Amino acid sequence: MRDVKVIVNPDKDDIDGVIIATPGSTHAEIALPFIKIGVPTFIEKPMTTSLEDAQKIKRMAKNIVMVGHVHLYNSAFLKAKELIKKKIGKIRLLRFEGRNDGPIRDDMSVLWDWGPHGASMILDLMGKKPTHVQAWGYSGLRPGTKLYDAVEARLLFLGNVEGTLAVSWLSPEKRVKLTVIGSKASVIFDDASVKPAFAKASASRGKVALYRKGKLTHPSYDKQPPLKLELEAFIKAIKTKKQPPTDVNNGLKVVKILAAAEKSIQFDGKKILM
Repeated sequence: MRDVKVIVNPDKDDIDGVIIATPGSTHAEIALPFIKIGVPTFIEKPMTTSLEDAQKIKRMAKNIVMVGHVHLYNSAFLKAKELIKKKIGKIRLLRFEGRNDGPIRDDMSVLWDWGPHGASMILDLMGKKPTHVQAWGYSGLRPGTKLYDAVEARLLFLGNVEGTLAVSWLSPEKRVKLTVIGSKASVIFDDASVKPAFAKASASRGKVALYRKGKLTHPSYDKQPPLKLELEAFIKAIKTKKQPPTDVNNGLKVVKILAAAEKSIQFDGKKILM
């Protein structure tokens, strides 16, 4: 962790809230002094890069603590979520792809950099935690370290439902895409095109392969910038004194999944009980 000094005056009462948008490994150290004195605090993703720090923030939280899982405020994702609830039937498989050509982080792996996006969306859609997590990592640029450049992870849920994360910062193309396969249809959230696509599958077979033959439709939705909506949610939480959707509990759940995935990688893909 980098050397960080945070000076907070407990007697200062003119701070409405703080936003922590620093390297991920510094989040806990910078945020905790504000959290301890009850200042509403927004922390960019990931909330922390260790489960121990996340649990400490949870214990210390006296007021609003919001985590920047920005895609949960993305209008395209919210429309996709609506379609998933109404159109696809039983969820069978969720697959998140997060890729780009850098930037390469020095203080955390791609699992902690890109993983929060996919994990937060999958958790939001499933409404429950996975039973097990399994993962594999590749650290080609810095062999022998936990600074993985590519990670594949499986989130296993009750009912034979699986969520997968495929993240990398060694990709020649940028991709932020979530595909949700259901018993009746499939929905795609693609942040590159910013259009949730709805594909009807065969009602009799419902196989993923039939999706490619299905007709794609692009429903309309509100196109406000996700970051704007996210920050508005933080301001609203401060004014109403009510926790936002991506509160400290939400942040902790995501950190637990990523910590389990990191542990699984260390044990060559062993399933980790959640």
